[in-house]
Amino acid sequence: MKDSSRTNQELLDENSALKQKIQELAHTESDRKRAEEVLRESEERYRSLVDNASDIVFRTDETGHFTFVNPVGIRIMGYEEEEIIGRHYPTLIRPDMREEVIRFFGIQFVKRLQNTYSEYPVITKEGGEIWFGQNTRLIMQDGHIEGFQAIARDITARKRVEEELRRNQDVAERLTQEMAIIAEIGKVVGSTLDTEEIYERFAAEVRKLIPFDRLAVNLHDLDQGAVSTVYASGEYIAGRQPGDSFPLKGSVSEVVVRTRVGMFSHPLSAEEMEKQFPGHSATIQAGMRSLLCVPLISRDKVIASLHFRSKKPNAYTEQDLRLAERIGEQIAGAIANAQLYAGLKKTEQKLKESEQRYRELSIKLQDAYLWMRQKKDKIEARKYIESIIFLTADDGRICGFTEEAAGMTKKSHSDLQGCNIQDILVFQEGQTFMDLIHKVRPRMAYLTTLRFKNQIEDGPSYEAKLTCMIVEGKKLFYIVLY
Repeated sequence: MKDSSRTNQELLDENSALKQKIQELAHTESDRKRAEEVLRESEERYRSLVDNASDIVFRTDETGHFTFVNPVGIRIMGYEEEEIIGRHYPTLIRPDMREEVIRFFGIQFVKRLQNTYSEYPVITKEGGEIWFGQNTRLIMQDGHIEGFQAIARDITARKRVEEELRRNQDVAERLTQEMAIIAEIGKVVGSTLDTEEIYERFAAEVRKLIPFDRLAVNLHDLDQGAVSTVYASGEYIAGRQPGDSFPLKGSVSEVVVRTRVGMFSHPLSAEEMEKQFPGHSATIQAGMRSLLCVPLISRDKVIASLHFRSKKPNAYTEQDLRLAERIGEQIAGAIANAQLYAGLKKTEQKLKESEQRYRELSIKLQDAYLWMRQKKDKIEARKYIESIIFLTADDGRICGFTEEAAGMTKKSHSDLQGCNIQDILVFQEGQTFMDLIHKVRPRMAYLTTLRFKNQIEDGPSYEAKLTCMIVEGKKLFYIVLY
């Protein structure tokens, strides 16, 4: 009985334990269901949060293929969801940035960087460009990387502002540099009246602003309808070297003379060049594919033109044209002054040559005196030499005189030489020297009366003989006073 009773007790205990276990299992199942319900509600809240977020949310697998994109991302990118899911993420990135972005996320993957931030442009289905500012987190499971989860924001507007600021900064720096170089050009061209001395320095400064394979300055002779090249730097072009002249008509220079504004052109062939500017096909034959030209204006007259040539097609732009015009404004006045300077030098040279001729003629007059000494009676010769005699050119300039004549004028020999006869003598009845010489024929004398200007108040009047003679093909006049 005792054993049977113990057995029953054990059965009761076992039954009680079994009931307890059943109750525990029931509680566990209830907890599991409650947990599953909480998880389901959490996932729904998360999905609602992601679907209604203002930012772009997406996930990819470990190889970068999309596994999820929220509606904002679908809308911004312009694709259908089925067009995105399974697509390789880098194919949406702007081509020139793909390698950089792949390298960036490759480093995050290899180094297991939990979170990163990056900015890059993506291309929409319609071809537009959007900049993403993106936080990317690794999706880990049991120490294994299963993929990437990213939250991205459209930062295109900010990028545009930054780009505009950068461009403005670049423009400001460029303008500052341009102003400095143009100021230096002004200093160079203003450093001397002889522009031939500064052309090379000028070209070196210009090259800092406008690229060229050839730079030239052409002077215009509008009266003669001709153009002459006074300076050229760079590539050789036949017929357009310093010292060469060519017709203004049909040239690039003619266009800027007529329009008074600069121009640029990009002729593609010798035929096109010949059609635009007859006679200028040598420019194309020299390999030039772009030309730029501006007028050099001084005192409202196009006195010259500045020419740029480049072997690069489409080398010049409106910006280059504006720069060239500013450079032209700097050099135009210098070239005008240089022309005046060259004219003065030429006049000075002619004056020296003229004075040399007058000295030679004076020597010839002295030779004539010696000849008279040899051929005539010595007394008569002395009388002739001691007479008041002037030798003049046909414009009235004195080129010879006797000592007696110089003494009467009260002037030094250097002051008298080259002086105009009308500044020394006063002819009768208000006549001028030019009036009288028209009445004198070669080897014939003309008689008149005159006075010295410095004695006009109380000085005597003289009988005078005006005679014309031909020396080396030039008319000379000698005036003998009695």
